Amino acid sequence: MLTSVACAAFLAQMNAAQATEVSIRYYGELAEARTDLIANAVLMGLLRPSEVSGGTTLVNARTVAASRGLDVVESRSTRARNYTSLMSVKLRTTAGELWAEGTVFRGAFPRLVTLDGIGVEAALDGTMIVMRNNDRPGVIGHVGTVLGRHGINVASFALGREGDRAIGLVTVDEPAPLNSTILDEVRKFDAVREARVVRV
Repeated sequence: MLTSVACAAFLAQMNAAQATEVSIRYYGELAEARTDLIANAVLMGLLRPSEVSGGTTLVNARTVAASRGLDVVESRSTRARNYTSLMSVKLRTTAGELWAEGTVFRGAFPRLVTLDGIGVEAALDGTMIVMRNNDRPGVIGHVGTVLGRHGINVASFALGREGDRAIGLVTVDEPAPLNSTILDEVRKFDAVREARVVRV
C-alpha cells in the first residue's frame, strides 16, 4: 500500500498538466492479490497533492477520480520480471505520459525502480530533487556544488541511465529550503533538461 501511494504522489508532483488517465499494472505475486485497495491508494496518492484539505480517502478515491474526469485502467501479469512483486503506474496527461514502477524491499520500504523507462533505484521517502538530464560528465558535481553553497546536505543520490538520457534523484536532509532560486541554479547546467522538487 505504501508503494502505491508513494509512486502516485511522486508522479503527481512530476506532472504539471491535466491528468486524463491512470493505468495501474500489477506484476508477480501482487497480480494474484486483492488489488482494489491498492488502486484506491494510487488514486489517493495522485489526487491528494493538489488538494488543500486532503479530502481524498481510500473509501472515496474512485468517486473523486471520476468527478475529475480521470479514467482508471487496471491490468495484471503473473510474470515476476525482476522482482517478486512490482507495480507500474502510468499517468496519461494533456502533455504526454509519465511512468513509474515501484516495489517494496526489505523492511517494507517503498522503492522506485523505473522512471519513464529508465531503471533507477531510489527510496520513495523524504524530499528530493528529481532531474532529467543528458548523460554527460559534471552533472552530479554541479548539483552537489549548488546544494553545498546553500548549506543543504545530500542524503543520497540515485542515478539511472539509458543511452544519452539520464535521471537523477537527489534526496536531501530536512529541513531543506529548496526554493525556485536553487532549482534555477541547478537548471543552469546545460545538460540538465528538467529539475523538480518532490516530497513523498
